This record gives sequence, C-alpha cells and structure tokens, in this order.
Amino acid sequence: MAWYVCKVGSVGPAEDGDVFIKLDDEGDGWSGLRWFKATGAVRKEMLAVALTALPLGLLVQARLASATEYSLIERLYIRRSA
Repeated sequence: MAWYVCKVGSVGPAEDGDVFIKLDDEGDGWSGLRWFKATGAVRKEMLAVALTALPLGLLVQARLASATEYSLIERLYIRRSA
C-alpha cells in the first residue's frame, strides 16, 4: 500500500456496480493513465470524489493496494495542489 498524487482521467460505474477510476500519477509511481477499482464499501463516495476532481482539474491523493492496473483504491481524497 502506498500513497500517490494523481490526476483523474476518467471515472464511471461498470454493469456489476463496481466503480473504476483512471488515474495518472504526478510522481514517479508510473507513467500514463491506468484504471483502478474503488473499494466496495465506499465506492459511491470515491465516485463522487473523482467526479468532483475531474471537471475541476483537481488532483486526488490515492492510497492504492498496488500501482498495478486494476488494483484496489483504498482511500481517495481531493487535493488543492501537489
């Protein structure tokens, strides 16, 4: 588990109710956009955070289970700046 400061590239629900958020790390964690899955218990709240950050161009601070694509987002917060 590690924390990353990211830009939100895309966000939305899947047919089964899961929420996926496409993130781009601002640091050295990875390069380019990757999909991550919101943790089930708070997926609607993470959807709201990502939907707020995306159109406003705000950064998010994400705690990820792994930087591997499609791993879980465990926490997600809006940041004012890097």
